[in-house]
Amino acid sequence: MIYLVICPGFHAVELTDRTIDRLDLPASIHKIIVPTDRVFPCDPVSIANHIERQMADSSVIPASKAPIKLNFLGFSAGTIGALGAAWLWRDRAQLGAIILCDGWGVPILPVWDWFTNRQQPRIAPMPNLYRVSHDRWTHDTWSRMGIATPSFVADPEVEHLTLWSDPDCILGDSIDVAGQTIATLSAKDYIRQCLGCDETPANQERTY
Repeated sequence: MIYLVICPGFHAVELTDRTIDRLDLPASIHKIIVPTDRVFPCDPVSIANHIERQMADSSVIPASKAPIKLNFLGFSAGTIGALGAAWLWRDRAQLGAIILCDGWGVPILPVWDWFTNRQQPRIAPMPNLYRVSHDRWTHDTWSRMGIATPSFVADPEVEHLTLWSDPDCILGDSIDVAGQTIATLSAKDYIRQCLGCDETPANQERTY
């Protein structure tokens, strides 16, 4: 079973509803939405517990025979919760894409040691990290705070909240770990590609 844990930031709940509608994800991806009016976006433990409750309510047991694949989509402050919750679930499910939208200032390097097998989780494969930024400045300065990741940069730049609410309307560049532009596409298509919904340069196999 494939899950997408959606970790919004500090903003109106209606914006996240709009995001989900605009992404138009296939029914095969089960969505777990973190209710940020009740769960602090920066609290990985609470988010990890919310995931467990949602699975229990849907009669899904992480240790069951059917393997569970967890993807994460975090926005703004929710990128902190997404990274931390993914780490807490590393031994209980297969981790897929971890997509961090406008998480400027959130250091990726501390968890990269685990992602690169220095502390190998019992369940493989390792997850893929992706960044999505609303402008070039955010992308460039964020890159200096940790490792390089495949990324999307809006071009022309857009407002921070617009990145979250209107991914289908935002054009930009898909950029590889070397900083080279791969393709021009929408933020919606980039996110879908990272989740494996479409075949694209964004989800090509990477080497480190």
